Amino acid sequence: MRELKAAVVGCGWMGANHARIYADMNGVDLVAVADKVIERAAEVAKRHKAKAYSSAKELFEREVPDVVSIAVPSKFHKDVALEAMDYCKNVLVEKPIAVNSSDAKKIIDEAKRKNVRLMVGHIERFNPAVVELKKQIESGRIGRVFLVEVQRIGPFPSRIEDSGVTIDLAVHDIDILNYLFNEPVKKVFAFTGRKIHPNSEDMLTATLQFDSMVAVLNVNWLTPTKIRKLFVTGEKGMFTVNYLTQDLYFYENASIREGIDYPEMIMGIAEGNMIKLRVEKKEPLKVELDAFIESIRRNSRAPNNPEDALKAIATVEKIIESAKKGQVV
Repeated sequence: MRELKAAVVGCGWMGANHARIYADMNGVDLVAVADKVIERAAEVAKRHKAKAYSSAKELFEREVPDVVSIAVPSKFHKDVALEAMDYCKNVLVEKPIAVNSSDAKKIIDEAKRKNVRLMVGHIERFNPAVVELKKQIESGRIGRVFLVEVQRIGPFPSRIEDSGVTIDLAVHDIDILNYLFNEPVKKVFAFTGRKIHPNSEDMLTATLQFDSMVAVLNVNWLTPTKIRKLFVTGEKGMFTVNYLTQDLYFYENASIREGIDYPEMIMGIAEGNMIKLRVEKKEPLKVELDAFIESIRRNSRAPNNPEDALKAIATVEKIIESAKKGQVV
């Protein structure tokens, strides 16, 4: 098995974790990292015995990586991705693919033109609880799905400078809705607010209407504790996913017998069984990068379709448009 050479552009929190995982992978050699703050790149490079560069251009001119992860701020995704495609045939761009649909299309079109394997790092698709949830839904266990509710809330992260909660956080769950159900969004109504973020919205409430169901997103950087949960309600019960703990529960619907009295109802006698489903817990980023590397070795399509990432950005744009107009779009 030929050893693959890997590089990472952007050595912030996410990029440093990409570097860590590549460095620990069998059959992969982390050869270089780059960051405009050379001290940050040097620290990551020293930790993993790689070379450090102060720009992507310098890295690509001196190294020949088989695969590169791009983990720079979102507003630079397009420029760095296009540059990477001049040198590398396997490119992973962290989510979101770009800050708007136009830039996302340019990245995708360039990847097709240059025959580059392109993957977008929508990490929640690789959360074992979400993977199991998809299997359960497809098995028919919940029957028809009526409602999906999202809680992605927590304190304001100091690392965020260039984007708001819609494109940085809600894009996760928009992509998961597409992953789980593969239905187009028909209508959007959204409200956003800016309370503490210096430049962008830090609070979002949005309702997304599909053909067969409705999804409600509650996303913010205002809540003092971090919560990442997904609720899927259908005709046979409700699934709950805790993204952070990778726990998946199924609450069965129970038929209410005739003649039930008020005290019994208050005590929850009408509730069905709560079942905790077995989920083998794994680090989603490692699963994601393993899948990317495996697609390279097998010469197969990257596991995350870039077109899905484009759909997520298009929905983000509709949410922002609805919030600005104060109406359904």
